Amino acid sequence: MKVFASNPTARSESAESETFRWRRHPLAPEPVTDLTATAVGPTTARISWTGGRGSDHYSVTARLERWYHSIWPLHGESVDIEGLARGGRYTFEVKPGNEYGYSPPSWGHLTLGARSTGPRAPSDLSWVVEGEAARLNWKDTSDDELGFEVQLRSIRVALLPPNTETAVFPLTNETVVSQPHFLRVFAYNERGFSLPGVLGAAPPGGRCEADAETLCLRDSRFEVRMRWRNAAREYDAGRVVPAGTNDSGLFHFFDSENWEVLIKVLNGCAINDRMWVLGASTTDLWYRIDVKDTLMGDSRSYWNEPGQPASAIVDTEAFPLACGDAATAGARSVESPGGGAFSRLAAARARASVRGLVATDEATGRCKAGPATLCLGSGRFSLGIEASTLDGERHQGLVARAGTDKAGLFWFFDPENWEVLVKVLDGCAINGHYWVFAASATDMGLDLRVADAVTGAAKRYGTTAGQPAPAIVDTEALACVGGAGAR
Repeated sequence: MKVFASNPTARSESAESETFRWRRHPLAPEPVTDLTATAVGPTTARISWTGGRGSDHYSVTARLERWYHSIWPLHGESVDIEGLARGGRYTFEVKPGNEYGYSPPSWGHLTLGARSTGPRAPSDLSWVVEGEAARLNWKDTSDDELGFEVQLRSIRVALLPPNTETAVFPLTNETVVSQPHFLRVFAYNERGFSLPGVLGAAPPGGRCEADAETLCLRDSRFEVRMRWRNAAREYDAGRVVPAGTNDSGLFHFFDSENWEVLIKVLNGCAINDRMWVLGASTTDLWYRIDVKDTLMGDSRSYWNEPGQPASAIVDTEAFPLACGDAATAGARSVESPGGGAFSRLAAARARASVRGLVATDEATGRCKAGPATLCLGSGRFSLGIEASTLDGERHQGLVARAGTDKAGLFWFFDPENWEVLVKVLDGCAINGHYWVFAASATDMGLDLRVADAVTGAAKRYGTTAGQPAPAIVDTEALACVGGAGAR
């Protein structure tokens, strides 16, 4: 925590800070101890533990690569989990709970045979109601499976023999019948599990309903919401900027023209079997961003602590359950450069050519807008940017179509995939300077230049390739002399 003094025009520095950890409820249970995982059959594991003090039930989850299976609630101190593929190192997570919440999880591990590629994933999932039953159908695309597992969300609801292409559920099973869009089918054999086949029943790709505080991405499959807190510790919801693409969107806090957060969801399934979440913000306020896959029910949350520029969100492991055949059918894959996390994933190389960073109109002396030049502040400020990868390639940033007189966006490889949010604000009445803010949703190296056409002054900002870049928050960027302020 930090303490600041403030008045209507400025805020002091904080002399010192104190760090603390948020504690769980004092009556929540203690973590379990003596957790063990033992093979009691070729496809069965027994998980045992000593109960945590104060617990009255347990949640147990088995994980293997893209597959996981949850059992809840349990009231004993051991459980046999059957139907595990023999290939792979499993992680077992146990959390005790009571009416006051859950304790931190405890983990155990168990390897069942050598891990290798499992069978091909089921495809063409469909769902029909027949009389007093509902039937889930799929196409068996492999010839070496030992069976199929059907899951609702993460809970196993059926374990079926090989060569099966249907599962029937009575209409009395209201949980399954009411949520068919959360059903997944895995094929498995002695080597491991396939990718999930996913029932694409939610229209058109998900169930996100956009409103002033809800951003919907990737055909309404992903729902994004955020909350933020001001210096007075007052909370509010981020507001969606009514300009976006299928991949990328924006939030503002105080002013609809002063954009604060860029967030996007990209299809990385062809690269690492994941959907990716990337984001950037030009604020040092506290915020929380929640991203939900409305088709699978998974969610991820991202925070920024108050008083520090937010680092880029580069989560290339975000949604491992989102890459089934039906879930991503027809979805465009990400194209990314060879830098940082992207180079490790061997993504496609960019095709943009390198040009000059900024341009000025010689006749007017003001910013001359162009494909690679962003003009802000009624043409007073010109901005340009280049990106660099770990292997030294450089790529010119191009201006996105959306923008205001205060804020704009750059992209590098795809006009739908916005990469950098930049803005210039008029702080002349506060400290005699224009303020520059910038944030990038990438781990490429960046070279940003901001030029003042009135005074001829310029500032340059750089980040290093291979690590998420912190936001640029420069409240003394350019002096307020030689012309009227930009509003």
